[in-house]
Amino acid sequence: MRLGFFTLLALGLAACTSSVQETLVSTDQETDTVQEPEAEEVWVVNGEDFTCQKQERDELLLVCLPYSGPYAKVMNNMKVAAMKIMESAYKQRWVMAGGIYIAMNELPKGSAPFEYSVGVPMKLPKNTGLAEFTTQVEKAGYKVMEMKAGEYVHALTNAEPGTASSTWTKVLDAVAESGISPTGPYFEYHSDSRNAEMTTVISQSHLVFKAQGEPNGTLQPQP
Repeated sequence: MRLGFFTLLALGLAACTSSVQETLVSTDQETDTVQEPEAEEVWVVNGEDFTCQKQERDELLLVCLPYSGPYAKVMNNMKVAAMKIMESAYKQRWVMAGGIYIAMNELPKGSAPFEYSVGVPMKLPKNTGLAEFTTQVEKAGYKVMEMKAGEYVHALTNAEPGTASSTWTKVLDAVAESGISPTGPYFEYHSDSRNAEMTTVISQSHLVFKAQGEPNGTLQPQP
């Protein structure tokens, strides 16, 4: 199945950087000594089929369409909503700023219907305030949803869109057990990879959300 438009623009994840301090030691023979950087301790929670840690994220403005239905149908609704929003973006000269998101106030539970929005990140148009842009979006038949800048919990699992509900429940339980409280809204997006036949498939689901409190000693060294 060709789903290339799901990767409109890959969202960059934070990369670890390290510095190396070189000290010259004067002896009978000059030698170089490399001082290894100390590992930084970060909050990490790992499960059998997921991993999550804290992550700083920039603000996003999502132009959204609301939906209600079973989680298994999100793949089809993402395709339909994305095509509509991208067509409107072309007409309105909005500039897209990322890939497709699902925004949820509550996570899906099994096959039960739930409410969610499908959104595409847009840049705030030049010389246009948020209130004016919101009015433009609403006149076009959509809603604006703000994903505030700040620290989020980011969880990753190998699952196609519409198949990660049980994993997300495990993630929230594990985060709560670590001593911090997850809070909505919850944002889900997806990334692709190539299988053994070198076919592009949507094979990873990401969940980002806010959390309150401090972890209770679950810090792990991060190289």
